[in-house]
Amino acid sequence: MRELIRIVRRLPVALCAWGPETAEHTVVLLHGWMEHGGFWWRVAEPLAQAGVRVLAPDARGHGRSGHVGQGGYYHFPDYLVDLDHLVDAPVHLVGHSMGGTVASMFAAARPEKVRSLTLSEGLGPPSETTAMAVQRIKKHLDHMRRDWVSASLTLDEATERMQRSWPALSPGDARRLASRQHDGAAWTFDSLHKSRSPIAFHLDRHLEQLRRIECPVGLLFGKRSWYSGVDRLQERIDSIRARTLGHVDAGHALHLEDSGEIVRMVRQLGAF
Repeated sequence: MRELIRIVRRLPVALCAWGPETAEHTVVLLHGWMEHGGFWWRVAEPLAQAGVRVLAPDARGHGRSGHVGQGGYYHFPDYLVDLDHLVDAPVHLVGHSMGGTVASMFAAARPEKVRSLTLSEGLGPPSETTAMAVQRIKKHLDHMRRDWVSASLTLDEATERMQRSWPALSPGDARRLASRQHDGAAWTFDSLHKSRSPIAFHLDRHLEQLRRIECPVGLLFGKRSWYSGVDRLQERIDSIRARTLGHVDAGHALHLEDSGEIVRMVRQLGAF
C-alpha cells in the first residue's frame, strides 16, 4: 500500500492506493463510519495482484484526511462532492455501510462515472419517522453547544479500542489500522462526527435514487449482522434493477470477516 494526498476543495484527502497506476480497471473503495481507507486491505490486495488499480480514500474527518474548519460541519452530501472531485474516469465503486450509501447515491447521480457497484450492507441506515423531525433538530442544537474534542489516548489504548470495535482484527492488524487514525496523543477521527445531524435519512427519497442506478449492482449481506433487521430492507433491495444478491456467514464488517466474497463479486461484475 502507498499513500497519496489530493486537495479537494482546499481540504487534504488521503488515499490508500494499491496496484498499477496505468491499469485498465480502477476500483474505488469507500469505508464505513469511524473507519478509514486502510480497512480495505484484505479486499484491495487480491485486486491489485490481479492487475487492478485500487483507491480507498479516507473520508473527510477520518483517518489522515483533513477536518472541516472551525464553525463547519459534516453534511452527508459533502462525501459525494468529494468523491465527484476524486473520480474523473469510469470506475468500479465499492462501499461498506456509510460508504455504501455514498456509493449508491453517487451511482444514481453520476452514472457515466460508475461501471459497476458493489454494496456491502450499504443500502442506507435505519430511517426515522417525520414525527421525530423536531426532536432531531433539538438534539442537533444541543450537540452544537458542546466542544467536540477528541479524548487523549495512547496508541496502545487506541489499539485496544480498535479491537473492541472490530473483533475480527488480529492485535497486529488492529495496531496498524489504529496508527493511521492516531497522531500520537489522540484519534485523528473528528469527534464532531458523533454529533446528531440536523437532517434525518429520508428512505423514500433514497429508494428513488436506488431505482435510478443503471450499472450492474452486487449486494452483499452478513447472515449474523444487525443490518438484516433494518427497516424495509427487501424494498430497498427490490428498488435496484440489475442486482446480484449474496449472503455471507459474517457480521456487519464483511470486508474484515469474509473479504474473499467481496473480491469475487467485484471481479464478477467488472469482468476482470
